[in-house]
Amino acid sequence: MKYKDVVEKAIKARRKPYGNGVYAPCETWLAGNQINLWTYWQGYQLKDIDENHVDVLLVGQDWGNPGLDKNADAMERIKKIQAGEKAVGYDVKLSPTDRNLAEMFKAFGEKIDISKDNPGMRLFFTNYSLGYRTGRETGGMTKGLMKEDKEFFDELVLAIQPKIIICLGKLTYEMVSGQITKDFCKRLQEGKPFKAPFPLKRDIMVYGVAHCGSRGSQNVGGPKKMKSAWNYVAEQYHKLEAPAINTIQAEWSLAQEKMIATITVAGKELVVLSRDNVAKVEAMIRNDSSYLQSTNKDAKMIIGKNGKVKYGGSSAYWMTMLKEALLSKNQKLAYPYEQIIEHAVEAVDRENSTHLNADFVGRAEIVKRICSLSRSELLECLRDPEKNELKLFQIIAQKTSAERRARKNASFASKFCHYACFYVFEGTKYQDNYMIYDSILKKVLPRYLDYYELKRYDLDDYAQYREAVDAIREASGVEISRNGFDHLLWYYHKGRE
Repeated sequence: MKYKDVVEKAIKARRKPYGNGVYAPCETWLAGNQINLWTYWQGYQLKDIDENHVDVLLVGQDWGNPGLDKNADAMERIKKIQAGEKAVGYDVKLSPTDRNLAEMFKAFGEKIDISKDNPGMRLFFTNYSLGYRTGRETGGMTKGLMKEDKEFFDELVLAIQPKIIICLGKLTYEMVSGQITKDFCKRLQEGKPFKAPFPLKRDIMVYGVAHCGSRGSQNVGGPKKMKSAWNYVAEQYHKLEAPAINTIQAEWSLAQEKMIATITVAGKELVVLSRDNVAKVEAMIRNDSSYLQSTNKDAKMIIGKNGKVKYGGSSAYWMTMLKEALLSKNQKLAYPYEQIIEHAVEAVDRENSTHLNADFVGRAEIVKRICSLSRSELLECLRDPEKNELKLFQIIAQKTSAERRARKNASFASKFCHYACFYVFEGTKYQDNYMIYDSILKKVLPRYLDYYELKRYDLDDYAQYREAVDAIREASGVEISRNGFDHLLWYYHKGRE
């Protein structure tokens, strides 16, 4: 239904007195084309209302008595507008209530001036009750009388689709929102308007504030308290007004504060070595579904109904089993020691895509090499890598005996040693003993060595690679673990190299 259809329907229905004759049709209103006499202040100007709708719908209780002398100037202005004469601004100085209302609308912006035909936003004023009084202008209104016009008001809202609705007074708010309120004035004294969605279109928010007359102002503690409620309404409105792109921009702006800090050196971006950056990367890794299973210490091996391995278990799980085998005095292990080593090798290889079996013998051969060490030897190699010149790494990394495609496995060796220490020595100083040997870091470490004016290292040699990392960590002046250093540089540079 279009706006003019709502008006025509309402005028047709309101041609007889009601409410025991207290409310009667107004000839001036019946002769016009607006929903209410108050609309001739704000709303009648919106010729494109069906297309562009309304910013704020302001709703009062009822207009009052058009026949009283004090309303003569307003009625004369309305008749001029209906006759097609150029409208003049509405003199808000004529009424304390209107002056107060004009001040309240300043909450939406200092340039908003409801005394003008173009107030600075698309406003629409109406009263819920479409009847006009024949006697005194106060008292006597009931919900029963207001319900006489509920159909027309609901159709009006759906036709003009305001962004928000502001209701003046308790009774009006309850009729528009369908809510029952308690302590209406008390809450408004705290500067908090009532708020509820419009029942027939819940994306339109309805706000309840005090009537702008002197009594309404007194009931809430004066104009300043009243303005606080309007300030809140305006704030909520402006949030709605912000275009969707601004919300996206706000999100991006906030994201910029969370971005990994970098510096530019010789035209290349280097990630700043800081604990804050490390923490951001660790959070992203921990929240990345790709890595959830590998760090889950409870992710056991799963055997399918056909007796075949469905899931081999996580490296975190098998390294935790290795911890028990190496440190626990309990000799009753969940799995034989050799099987724990076998599954740990498989899990690290699978999760890190190191492809040990590309030569068809890698996994089995490396398992044998590790098992050739006694448990005490393995534990000592993990606890003190330098003591035997990285013996465990060297044993695992050496070239396999495959007839075809035999290769060294330095990357896997560093990862196995790293994850073994990470879980076996969790919470101790030995947890960070091994640095992961990574191709991405090999590319970017020289830039950091140059930046900190450090000597060059042979990064094809794991021992020197590890020394280079430690030298950069020390030069940075920031205490960062080898694990954090690896994650930070790998995560930032992996898509940039």
